Amino acid sequence: METTPGELAADAASRFIDAGSIIRIGRLGDGNINDTSLVEGAGRSFVLQRINPHVFLRPELVVENFLKVTTHIAARNRDLYPQWQDIRLIPTLSGEPFFRDDHGGVWRAQDYIGGTATLAALHTADQARQVGQALGTFHRLLADLPAASLQDSLPGFHVLDSYLEHFESVRPPQQESLSAEVVHCLDIVEQYREKAHVLTQEEQQGRLVPRIIHGDPKAANVLFDRGQAVCLIDLDTVRPGLLLYDIGDCLRSCCNPAGEEGEGEVRFDVNLARGILAGYGAGAGPLFGPEEKALVFDAVCLLSFELGLRFLTDFLDGNRYFKTATPQENLKRATRQFRLLGALTAMGDIFR
Repeated sequence: METTPGELAADAASRFIDAGSIIRIGRLGDGNINDTSLVEGAGRSFVLQRINPHVFLRPELVVENFLKVTTHIAARNRDLYPQWQDIRLIPTLSGEPFFRDDHGGVWRAQDYIGGTATLAALHTADQARQVGQALGTFHRLLADLPAASLQDSLPGFHVLDSYLEHFESVRPPQQESLSAEVVHCLDIVEQYREKAHVLTQEEQQGRLVPRIIHGDPKAANVLFDRGQAVCLIDLDTVRPGLLLYDIGDCLRSCCNPAGEEGEGEVRFDVNLARGILAGYGAGAGPLFGPEEKALVFDAVCLLSFELGLRFLTDFLDGNRYFKTATPQENLKRATRQFRLLGALTAMGDIFR
């Protein structure tokens, strides 16, 4: 008989805590990549996550990076941001950093910070400022950890040429039988693809330096405690990269009130964006220099294009990467990102 997901999670949880003390295991969050649960035990609760092996081909590197980053932050945050809440890796009962099940799945456990909450969307300038400050603080806490010290757990992440190469490999050779929505998305890719290399060019010319980035700095990955941002969670995509990837992605995801999955009007909220940037500058300090500030608008446009391209590619490739409820969901996601890109382009550089 095939093992159910619930049975797999229960077995994995028992590797980190005595099975007899487990009270409840429930789904946590709505991430598109990994399977995440909250394990409630007698006297202790923790987050249990099965790292998606189809996305992270070497999940053990994700755990290694997580441990290195959280250990470094814990050693530094008292001086820079005393309110920051540390997240620690919880070893297995046998002292290992992760558990590998009989199916090859890698499970990782970490602290659950009770009394905190996340926001699905931002509604006020203060919330925006808090999110920006959390991201800036995260970058600053890790500024003296060499980017090269982390493993590349997700090769090709934020590498536009790789995304375009994958897109070309699954792109339909003929457009006659395609829906109007797909054809429109294909046209957007052709119109914008040459403009999208600006950050790569700046890095190649030495004006931007790779540092350690979060990789998915959306509002839902910021923990709030009584209205104050106290932690960034979901560190699976922590890796070397440009700070502008995080800044652009944060603005892209937080300043479209309708979100990636909604049905409402796609637009870019300038007031929320200014709040995020003000908070980011306060948190990051000198890391947010004139070179980065001059390219913020380009970064938002790039990240909107990049994610739209990834959604479209995954749709054309049979929905292998992102979790979907319907076959058309990734196409709808791509369309929304390209609409956001169109809205931004129409506005022009709003940050100059």
